[in-house]
Formats: sequence, structure tokens, C-alpha cells
Amino acid sequence: RVLDPAVADWAAVWSCVRGEIGAGVPSPLSARLRAHLEGKRTLTPAQLERDRKLMAANWCAFQWEVFRRCALVQLSRGLNAPRLGDPAVQHALRLQAEGAENRRALRELLRARFAGRPDYALRHPLNRRWLAAHPRVPAEVWTRGIALRGEVAGLGPGDVYLEQDPLEVLRMGSYFGTCVGLGGAMAHSAAAAALDVNKQVIYARTREGRVIARQLLAISEGDELVCFSVYPEDVGADVKKLFSEYDVRFARMLGLRINGGGRQKPGYEICTILSHDFWDDGAWRAGCGKVGRGGSGHCRGSNARLAGQ
Repeated sequence: RVLDPAVADWAAVWSCVRGEIGAGVPSPLSARLRAHLEGKRTLTPAQLERDRKLMAANWCAFQWEVFRRCALVQLSRGLNAPRLGDPAVQHALRLQAEGAENRRALRELLRARFAGRPDYALRHPLNRRWLAAHPRVPAEVWTRGIALRGEVAGLGPGDVYLEQDPLEVLRMGSYFGTCVGLGGAMAHSAAAAALDVNKQVIYARTREGRVIARQLLAISEGDELVCFSVYPEDVGADVKKLFSEYDVRFARMLGLRINGGGRQKPGYEICTILSHDFWDDGAWRAGCGKVGRGGSGHCRGSNARLAGQ
């Protein structure tokens, strides 16, 4: 049924709007008009006319939000996603709908995360098997990371840390509009970072929680720490220095060597575990800010086939 807000009777308007507002859609009604329709106050005919015009002006935006909520409900089918108004949840639902490479494994991860099991990936048998096959890697240190605070020009103190929430890991590309973000050709790589225990995402945030930059770290099959580029690429030198310091300290805590990067062919292999595909864009030469891109490309590991994903 199509409702024209410019002429519809108020009972029909309230019947249409009430359920959507209850589901979290922003109201097209003024606060006083809503109170009037709820029987909490009485507006004059002139006030009702003014508020009808305001409602009509807001109606297209209201309809768009209704359509968006319906799409999110459809995307969340089978995942039992809570709080569809949460931007991180919305992002995860949209990301799992893009590309087929890691979709099945990602849906399992999201189902567990929404059920209150954020450590699903860490506890997965294939990830446990990978850790067992790499006894040189201290699992507790690798999966918890370290914390580092430094001064960021114009922003004050900044914290660099290893992200624990898989929903935030999935936003690694979308925060900066890179190819591993929503709509990007390599969006499946964000899923790989959340799924595979040999990959971790490091964020730098302001004291208020705003993301400044991010970096992907991985452990190679040769037990080297591979540090990928810091994004956004035009972030200040002081932020890159913070990441470089983090990488060096983290490698020291891990007892692992940092891969030097900058070579025409990568001197490392990074396998997939729960994921099927991962985009390797070349190691960052830690401390120098240079990237070896000659050997970059897709990584498809035999371990992914063991997952039966």
C-alpha cells in the first residue's frame, strides 16, 4: 500500500510509522506530532498542518531507511544478528554478501560472534593446528598483541594495539576506502584477516576512539613477522613511525625476525587457514616505509581445502 504523507489521514500515518520507529528507523515525525499521535498532547489544526509539511519533507529519507533496514534483515537471515542499528554489525552483514571467496567461513564466524563467541576463530581446530605446527610462535602474545602509546601531530595521544573484535577487524579496509573494504575488489581479504590466526590487524586510534590508521601483520610459514603497508598511505610520518616501533617491539616480544620486504619476489609464504583467498600486497620495509610489490598477489593455501569450506 502506497501512503501519501501529504494527504493521508493521521491514523494511517501512525500505523505506517509506529512499527518502523520501534525497529530503529529514524522518525519522520516531529517530537510534538509523535506525542499528538500517541495521545499525549493535542495540536491545533495549524500546528498539524505545519508538522505535516515537515513530515512530507522527511518522507523520502524515511522510506530509504525502511528499505535499508529490510535489506539488513534479509542479509542477517540465518545469522541471528542483534542490534541492526549498530554500524559494525551493518558493515559485517554487507561485507559477507560481497564476493564468494570467503563467504561461508565468514558467515560461520559472524554466527558465532553474534551468539556471544568472539573467540570462535581462535578456537577453531584448523587454527589450533596451525599454531601447534608453529611452536616458535607464542600464541598468547601473538593473539593478544602489545599496546603502544605515542603522540600524533595535531591529534594528541594515539594508541596502537591489536584489534580483538572480529567486527572491527572486518572494517580494516572500509575505514580508509581501500580495495579490502566494502565494494573493493579484495574485500574478501578483510574476512581472511578475521578468520586466519596467522593474520592480525593493528589499529591506531585517538584517545576518543577515532581510527587514524591500520596495518595488517602476518606470520609466514618460515616463522617471520611480515608487516604490510600502513593505511591510509598518506598518513603522517609520526604515525608510520609509531607503527614501525610497534612492529619492532612486537617482533621482539614474539622472538621472531621481521621480514625485510622490498624485494622483487617475496621471501615468505603466508598460508590461508579458514579462508580460501587472501590478497598479499607486499611487505612493508619496517622503519623505511617502502613496499616490495613485485611479488604481490593472491595466496591460496592447501589448509583452506582442509576446512571443507
